[in-house]
Amino acid sequence: MQSIGVETVGPDLRPGPARSSWGTGLSPPVLGAMLSCSVLLFLLWPRVLWRTHGDDSHVARILVSYLAILPAVAIALAWVRRFSLSRLASGVGVLWSAKLLVTSTLFFALAPGAAQSYAPEPGTPRRVEAPPTAAASYQPAVDGAALHQVAGRVTREGRPVANAIVWIEAPPPGRAEPAPSRTTIALGDAGFPARAFSARSGDSIELSNEGATLHSVRVARSGRMLANHPLPAGAAPSALPPLAPGLYQLSCASHPGERAVLVVVDHPFVARTDADGRFAFEGVGEGALDLRAEAGDERDVTISRAGVR
Repeated sequence: MQSIGVETVGPDLRPGPARSSWGTGLSPPVLGAMLSCSVLLFLLWPRVLWRTHGDDSHVARILVSYLAILPAVAIALAWVRRFSLSRLASGVGVLWSAKLLVTSTLFFALAPGAAQSYAPEPGTPRRVEAPPTAAASYQPAVDGAALHQVAGRVTREGRPVANAIVWIEAPPPGRAEPAPSRTTIALGDAGFPARAFSARSGDSIELSNEGATLHSVRVARSGRMLANHPLPAGAAPSALPPLAPGLYQLSCASHPGERAVLVVVDHPFVARTDADGRFAFEGVGEGALDLRAEAGDERDVTISRAGVR
């Protein structure tokens, strides 16, 4: 009997070798989609990362975004009919490794207090900046009270200190406060335009980026992070929340060498020294004066009063 060979013409429908990455059984687009979803979950749940407080705990955010990868990989493998424990372990390991690189960078750049801890110390209450009490708030002098000009100079080792911020701590009643104004701190490619800034507690304080690189400004007080403001190049200014009187530290998470201080007062007696280190206050009431100065470089300065008129 003669055998007859039959040749089938047409496409080969037999499954070929699976296109997968690193033994995961999943294609790069699928892995990329799951990584993106996990990163978005990390950034947005339970609240937007860059709008959290400096002492918020991020443990739940981290755990949920990592654990969500496990069922996602299992479901994806079952869908393409390639499920096995080895592929599940490979897929989870690859995604966890990639996510660690991505989210650690984002966490450091965007989260308030990221350089300190993932969670507050046990037993540490949330820090709330309380406004000054009515008794401690500045009160203008009554009509007819004697008011004076107070002038002086800020020096360091006998040399004038320019662009230092000088203020009177808890001044006696004097001239009335001016109307609230807008204070804008504009960063450029070189960072902060000065080492020290001032504002009054009623002012609108904004941060802006006039450079070509990303800045991420952190606002801290007494070593505790209060806020973080990412400032992409060309973005609209970002407004700071109302700040109580005090001394605040400003720093850039993207550029560790960029630092400055912000002095907030609740009275009109705050000034910036000129090129010769001189300053003057008008309308100061009678009483003991506690003069303070901050140059923003963590070095001591000397305040000498030129006199009272």
